[in-house]
Amino acid sequence: MKNMFKFLSLGVLVIAFYAISATSVLAQTSLEDCNTIYERFKVERTGKDIPQWTAAIASGKEYLDKCSNLDPPQEEVKTYVTGQIPKLQQKIADKTIADKEARFNAALKANNADEIVASAKDLINTNRSYSLDLMLDIASVGYDKATTNPAVDKFNGDAINFAKMALQKMSEGQASGNADNYGFYVSYKNKDCADGKVNAIGWMNYTIGVITSVRLKQTKDAVPYFYKASQVGCGTKNLAETYRFIGAWYLDETIKLNVSYAEKTKAAGDKDTDETLAILAMIKGYADRGADAYARAYKIATAPTSKALQPYKDSLLKRVKDLYDVRFGENASADAAKFDSFVAQVPGKPFVDPTTPVNPIVEAAPTAGPTTSTGGGKLTGSGSDAQAATTTRATSATGTGTGSAPVATTAPAKKAPAKKPAKKKGTR
Repeated sequence: MKNMFKFLSLGVLVIAFYAISATSVLAQTSLEDCNTIYERFKVERTGKDIPQWTAAIASGKEYLDKCSNLDPPQEEVKTYVTGQIPKLQQKIADKTIADKEARFNAALKANNADEIVASAKDLINTNRSYSLDLMLDIASVGYDKATTNPAVDKFNGDAINFAKMALQKMSEGQASGNADNYGFYVSYKNKDCADGKVNAIGWMNYTIGVITSVRLKQTKDAVPYFYKASQVGCGTKNLAETYRFIGAWYLDETIKLNVSYAEKTKAAGDKDTDETLAILAMIKGYADRGADAYARAYKIATAPTSKALQPYKDSLLKRVKDLYDVRFGENASADAAKFDSFVAQVPGKPFVDPTTPVNPIVEAAPTAGPTTSTGGGKLTGSGSDAQAATTTRATSATGTGTGSAPVATTAPAKKAPAKKPAKKKGTR
């Protein structure tokens, strides 16, 4: 019995050996088959586009998988195929990027907003060295479209998001990948603003402010961005609309307080109370800041280099006077010497951050009834009265809102941004 077990065990081993040998023979690829795979690989490798190179990689990997143990060994061929696969992979990556860049530049040339935004996003996902410029481009396209007449709002979300992303990247020290121009669609480095970075920072804040205020109707949320735009660069810092937007918010708050004041004094029998006097003090506080902001806008709009139209200048002056009268008393602006001195001195004063609390201005209490010094009927409408001016895109770093039609720029990009900076579409 013991011998029988030994015999059976030996038989099992013999059967297993022949089974493995048979499998190896069946799995082994012939030299002729390997030559066929290799010839196919060589043809595909010399193709002109990604599908052929992709097929070549597959053929190369098939050769290495099936033909690495040929007898006789084909070490030279194996080494060649092994070295070619990463080269083909790099060719595919390079061609993929080149195609994406060609799409982006074609979109610039055609001034196709949808394609500019879509192709820029596509390139950003590939982590290009000029990704910051593409973020600026998306925000710039969104701003231009949001301020056309009629406005196009489909890019509002992208404009705000990519403007914030660009601001974050610049705060982290990322620079332009387009010869410090900061953008392809619009160049933020120009003859009026040599520092493209600070100019871009100003315009990204302004872009967020305009879309948030005008298109999304979230004025309070927009104010901090307008203030930041007033503090940096040379474009938005010297743009009348930057200050008008802030002044408009103060004006709206003044009007709301004035309505509340009138209602509460009427309810008290046309008499002031501690509550109404507190409201009056806040009215004067808001009017004081609003007059300051509008005066800054007016000074810029009336500068010798300004191209602002007269109706726009007149609307700014009217608002300065309205708020000045609320702050200092009815018809206070009629004293031309004092009023002109106030306007002239404003640019030399620090511009108060509108996100800081407004201080009430307490003066002598009125003796009876709602005082006309609160502005009365003068403060009609709202701070959005001059919205027509927001549709103008500044044509240079020192441009001002004019209320005229948007400025169109048409010079298209000519070169792929990865190899040579694209020709700028315009400047801002």
